[in-house]
Parts: sequence; structure tokens; C-alpha cells
Amino acid sequence: MKRIGIDDFTYYNYPTCMVSSPDGAHAALAVVNANVKDNRYDSCLWIYTMADGSVRKLTGGKKERNFIWLDEKTLLFTSDREKSYAEKVKNGEDWTCFYKISICGGEAQFAFAVPYKVSKMKLAGNKLVMSIKYDYNKPDFASLEGEEKEAAAKAWKEEKDYEVFDELPFWANGQGVVNKIRTRLAVYDMETGKAEIVSREYENVEGYWVEEGDKVLYISSLYTDKKDVYQGLMQYTISSGKLETLVEQKDMSIDYACILGGKVTFFGSYMKDFGFNENDKLYTVENGVVTLLSDYDDSIRNTMSCDCKFADGAGFVHDDKYIYFLSTVRKQTVLRCFDAAGNLKTLIDRQGSIHTIDVCGDTIYFTGMRDMGLTECYSFDGKEEKKLTSFNDALLAERSVCPVEEFTFTYKGIELDGYVMKPVDYDPNKTYPGILTIHGGPRATFGPTFFHENEVFANAGYFVFFTNPLGSDGRGNVFADITGKHGTIDFEHCMAVT
Repeated sequence: MKRIGIDDFTYYNYPTCMVSSPDGAHAALAVVNANVKDNRYDSCLWIYTMADGSVRKLTGGKKERNFIWLDEKTLLFTSDREKSYAEKVKNGEDWTCFYKISICGGEAQFAFAVPYKVSKMKLAGNKLVMSIKYDYNKPDFASLEGEEKEAAAKAWKEEKDYEVFDELPFWANGQGVVNKIRTRLAVYDMETGKAEIVSREYENVEGYWVEEGDKVLYISSLYTDKKDVYQGLMQYTISSGKLETLVEQKDMSIDYACILGGKVTFFGSYMKDFGFNENDKLYTVENGVVTLLSDYDDSIRNTMSCDCKFADGAGFVHDDKYIYFLSTVRKQTVLRCFDAAGNLKTLIDRQGSIHTIDVCGDTIYFTGMRDMGLTECYSFDGKEEKKLTSFNDALLAERSVCPVEEFTFTYKGIELDGYVMKPVDYDPNKTYPGILTIHGGPRATFGPTFFHENEVFANAGYFVFFTNPLGSDGRGNVFADITGKHGTIDFEHCMAVT
């Protein structure tokens, strides 16, 4: 057995965003891999065939990760294979190239390019609804031509040696400078080739969903100097170009919205009882009136701490009957659903972590971690869970994966979950050094799942201890609320586990 070393994460495969074809016969997914030489992560598209359980690589360009199904046999994805557009991007313009590829064979074909930096895309008939990264710090090259564009490009390049910060926040973790940068909503007509930004100036689009083929619901955060903690909910009708405010940006945070049972239904919070990180409840809105549908207390996302996953796909999906969503409960991720009346049902409840979900008919597809393994793809038919891929099985079979042992303990009247990993080749007659690891947050959670850093410690000969102190997710708002207590009771809980 090889011991897990610090560099082993560069050998892991990271499948993400498994999405079934419209007819349910296949599924597409992205597999991400570390590229140490170029200091980046590469990704290619793969196809899973339901009939025989086979999985095969579809693309090899190493930059294919953002995709959608156009029909049962065709994928549309973004990449940067066109030299002419690559040169334009090098000169400061924003372009995204789109390609079509048949899952039956053949090379990908260039389809079209749009003058925006596209983040995500969704299909709406013959139109593409896109979220784009828009930088107000530089000229809008898409609206300029000829000498005017050349002059604007020259002036912009001459000023690139400094940044102007006149907004809050001007920097964000994982993003870098965000001053005067927004995510905007754009629509591209694949028949006419016309692209148009449809969200408002300086409005940040923080999530969007295409409903009923012609409507786009999106979460709005509109600001020009200081970003608000509140969000609004907007509806854009593609055929008419009409933009409506459904929920004003004044007293709520919003995380997901859809049309269920004929009503706009969404997860949101007034943040009055537990502040900014308060768990969402389920609401409907009709004629500007927001109505509570379910007084839910658990989280609505996966907050399991993990240092070796990608979760590009959906954490919320819906069909005609249900909203499906992930929830962290104690020390695992469960899959739940609400119907249009606000009735809650738990569908998958077992130890592990679920990262992304998709629903096709009566089957749920997801990427996640099971049994101290790395991320793989799974299906759930309502009764039984089935493992579909084995991207990492061979590698882990050669590694000494140290198990996580669970226990509970009580500190000042509060029952807490504790975890310990023994050193590799543990000998009870020897003494070993120990490491206490602490998750971040707020509202993160540890569980008995694969965590690369902890495996490295245990394989290097250390005991590894960890717990979920007060302030962690998975046990409702009261347990997660640590306002005004940072560095006090949470510190005591972390020390008590040892």
C-alpha cells in the first residue's frame, strides 16, 4: 500500500455536473483533473450510457466544462479553440466560443461566438440564456467598431498598471478584484445571431432559472457603491422583453426560485432572528405579496467540509411536482424535496456527501462521496442507490486510506460529534503526535468523509482529531448561531474533543 501524500490530489479525478439527456438514455458530465505543469485544472466532457453502464471521454480539449444538451444526441459547450477569437481576447475583448458535438461520434464543430465572457448557460427554445461577467472598468468593446474600438483599447491598455477601488467590496475570496464587476444576464438568439444584455445596469445576477420556456427568474443585487445584504427577485419574459420585480430588494436574501404548481416559489430569509447566515424558509410570491409556505429550519445546501471536490452543477432542481434540494443534517448531506403545498420529504438519507443533482423522470442522478471514497456518479430510483462510475477506485485501492472513527461527547450540556483518525499502521503500544483540525465557516460541517489533508496527516503518522463545534451547520439555526461568541464557546468545543 502506498501512503497518501500531499501531492496525491493531483492524481484524483473530479467528476462533476452529471446531467441526463432529454430522453434519459445518456448523461453528460465534466471530469476535472489537476495540471501541475501549467498550474491549473483541466476538464473534459464524458458520456455515460444508461443501457450498458459504459462511460467514455467525449472531448479532449482540456477546457470543456460548461455545457448543455441541445437535444438527445447533441451537446453545446464552451471552449477557446478559435485562434482569431483568442487573439481578440488577448487584446482585451470579451468573447466566448461555442461548439456542438454529437455523442454518436465525430469532432466538435464551431457553432458561434458571443462578445461576452459567459459563465453559465441555459436553453430556452432557440435562445440561449447566459450569465456573463461584465467589467465596467474597461470599454464595452462589443458596442464599438473601427477606429473608436482601437482608440478605446489603446487607452485601456495604458491604464492597466493600476486599479481604482470605489466600491465595497472591491475584493472577494476566490475571485480577486470585484470592483465594478458584475454578473449580468444576456440572451442569444441562435437563429439570428443577436446577443443582448437584458438585466439592468450595475445589477449583479446571483442565480437564474428558465421557467416555462419563456420566463427567466433571477436573483438581483443592484448597487453602485456598497453592496447590500438584501436581494430581490426579478422575472424577465423573453418573448416580450418585459422585466418585472417580483420581490423588492429591501429585506430578504434569496437562494433559489422556480414556478411550482403555477406559483413562483423560492427559498429565502428575512435574516431577522439569526442574521446574515440564517437558514432559508420556503415562500411563494403572488402580486407582490410574499407568503410563507414552509417554516423550514435546516440548511438548503451541502456545507460538508471537503478539499477535493468540484461542484459545478445544480444543488437545486425541480420538475412539475417537486423542488429537490440538498440539506446538511448533522454530519451528512441528505436529498429532500418540497411539493407545491410545502410538504417535505427526505429521499436520500445516508452517510456521505452529495455535491450536484439532476432529475430525469423518476430517477435522480448525483455526484458525491460514499464510504470514504472520492467523488463518483450515482443514481437513485426512489428505492435503491447505484454507483455508476469508478474514476478513482483503482487509485484508492493502492493507497492506505485511514478510516474516520466517530463518537459523541458532552460539553457543558451540549452533545457534540467527535472524530478521530488513527495513524497509518497504528500500534497501540506506541505513542504518536496529534493534530487538531478545525473547519472554517460560518456554518461548515465535518463528517466521516474523505478529506485529503486529514488523510495526509494520518498517513504521515499523526492522530487527527476534529469536531463540529457550536456555529457548525447541520443542526438548525440555534446551534449554528455564533453571533458575538466567536473565539469563545467554539474554541472550547474544539479543545474538548481532544
